[in-house]
Amino acid sequence: MYCCGMARITVTADPKHERWLPDARMAITLYFRRKGSDDAPFAAARWKFRLTHIVRKCETTDYHFDVAPNDGRMLSDGRGHSIATYRVPANAFKMIDFNDPSFVYRGMSWEEWAYIRKHCHVRSKGSRNGDDFGYTFFGDAAMAHSYAMREELAFQPTKNRPGVIIAILRADALPQAVNPKRIPYDEFAVIGALPAQMIRRVWYVKPTKIGQRRLVVSSSRRGGVDGDEQDKYSGDYVTMPADDAPLRRACAHAAIPNRRR
Repeated sequence: MYCCGMARITVTADPKHERWLPDARMAITLYFRRKGSDDAPFAAARWKFRLTHIVRKCETTDYHFDVAPNDGRMLSDGRGHSIATYRVPANAFKMIDFNDPSFVYRGMSWEEWAYIRKHCHVRSKGSRNGDDFGYTFFGDAAMAHSYAMREELAFQPTKNRPGVIIAILRADALPQAVNPKRIPYDEFAVIGALPAQMIRRVWYVKPTKIGQRRLVVSSSRRGGVDGDEQDKYSGDYVTMPADDAPLRRACAHAAIPNRRR
């Protein structure tokens, strides 16, 4: 788990649904907690939820939420959608060049990047992204970009919590041929912790436009919770080089953790 503490998910309601707020807040919190230990605090840090509609059935109650970013103001685009727009950085581009054979890449959430900066090493927790315990996987930039752009609400990049892509030298990771049973095809792995000093380049994946999402959470009388994350108007994102000088200064004298090659 990369997040410390449990932020409370922000839930408001249209006036006619205000009396349902406690139940709706409990349902949405349980929904994210049951998806993964990180999801509730990650979602709370990125999004605010507005209860707009309730459907009561015999065994379940469906809570319909509009979802908007915490760090942007939603405005109408004149075509029936609400969007938040952000300034495009001057040094931004759509995607990093993945043809450089000397590097391998890893995409991650803002929280994993914060963990790296704090502890001065890269070490996957292996709980949600498919990493085998003890292995941290890298691939080409296209794969890394997809991980930095995770579709789940709790992991999507926002202005203040962008996705992050890091690059290390290919020579610092193990190829799939070394252990084909544990390293996926076309990927590379580091066993144990990789010192942050070995990160060669860093990029942020930031939004220039975020559309309003919708979430439907179904809560059953028996305590079960399920959800449907609807992303009809996702938005636009760009990639930009990140200043890794603070990381290098902070980790310059950090102890090198034990790791196996």
